[in-house]
Amino acid sequence: MAVLKEELEATTQAQLRKEAEAQIPKAWRARERVREDGSREIVSRPYSDADGVTEESLLRDHGYDPEHYMLPNGWKQSSWTAYRPEAYRKVSEGEDDLDAFTFTAVAYKFDVVERTSSKSDIEGLLRMIEGLPVITTLGSRNFSGGAFVHALGDPQLYKLESPVEETAQRVIDHIDMGVESYMDMGPHRPGHVHIAWLGDCIEGVVSQGGKNRWRTTGTLTEQVRVLQRLMMYAIKAYAPHCEKLTVASVPGNHDEASSRDLQTRMDDSWAVQALVSVEDAIAFSESDAFRHVECYVPGPDQQSVVQELGGAIVCQVHGHQFRIGKEYQWWQGQTFGGQPEGRATILLHGHQHHFTVEEQGQRIRIGAPALETESTWWKHKTGTPGNPGSLLLTINGGRIQYMERLTTKGDE
Repeated sequence: MAVLKEELEATTQAQLRKEAEAQIPKAWRARERVREDGSREIVSRPYSDADGVTEESLLRDHGYDPEHYMLPNGWKQSSWTAYRPEAYRKVSEGEDDLDAFTFTAVAYKFDVVERTSSKSDIEGLLRMIEGLPVITTLGSRNFSGGAFVHALGDPQLYKLESPVEETAQRVIDHIDMGVESYMDMGPHRPGHVHIAWLGDCIEGVVSQGGKNRWRTTGTLTEQVRVLQRLMMYAIKAYAPHCEKLTVASVPGNHDEASSRDLQTRMDDSWAVQALVSVEDAIAFSESDAFRHVECYVPGPDQQSVVQELGGAIVCQVHGHQFRIGKEYQWWQGQTFGGQPEGRATILLHGHQHHFTVEEQGQRIRIGAPALETESTWWKHKTGTPGNPGSLLLTINGGRIQYMERLTTKGDE
């Protein structure tokens, strides 16, 4: 009889277990799925509403160490009335607590990703930038006309694929090489030097709808702080050697200051604010060393800086305003609409990450290379790796007379 009773109880409990599982909403049945980007989507087993889960307990229950993994988006949850199959045995043995048959079950849905942390020593990095020597050999002051332009695009500071220490050092190396090239032009080099920061200066947290924020290895304030110091380094490096130094910074898609669910002004950009802060620092310093330095950023709700350089009207814009192959179509539209960009004879931009030159009639479009190492997303999509660099131009009489793509030795 005892064996028959055990078999009956086992059969009954098995049936109750099936009924309990049938009560679980289909979308909330336990599972784990690995996405292409390596993140994991998990639906937990049912918990009792009295369990009081935490991020740490959810991670540990599913085999993840909270020190190395995190829930980037918190969790969603759903609850339902569930049956306790094991309660059948207690009631069959004489217990009369009918509530033991049911409980409120709760399941949790969440993403799991590896934790990323800034491995850089932010204060050490800033000290390194500030402490580096700059070229101080003044040479002759017999300047000629025209303008010497150094275009710096897409460093995307604190991007996962490009360790910030390496990227910052690359930017510094390119600035130093630019100064050397300028000095090598001898006593009749252009008196006017122009530095063009062409956007995507930081990795930011808003590009791709914010999906890239896990792949950003430093805080937003750290990113801007390092960018400001690099801008200041460039000014300190070039300022002693020219009679006029202008600096422009335009907003990129990575530099946007607000999230994509809130459309603010087009100039609401950390790349813009960084140069404004540098300009303030120069003004407060009251140093004669920077009396000849002028800074330019887009006006309210604008995205480009259009200015005269060496007799040419140059439009500086990041380049996310137009698609590859549609650059002239955008430029023609600005002309037809009477916009300042339409007056330009040279369009200088970044965003496309590779050096390109194209001309139509008297107008020339120049795409500057990126200073960051590569985009893993782009590499997997197209197979094209990165090729870091910056660009030097001399413009005189409205025409480009010299152009050089700079590449550091380690990036060749």
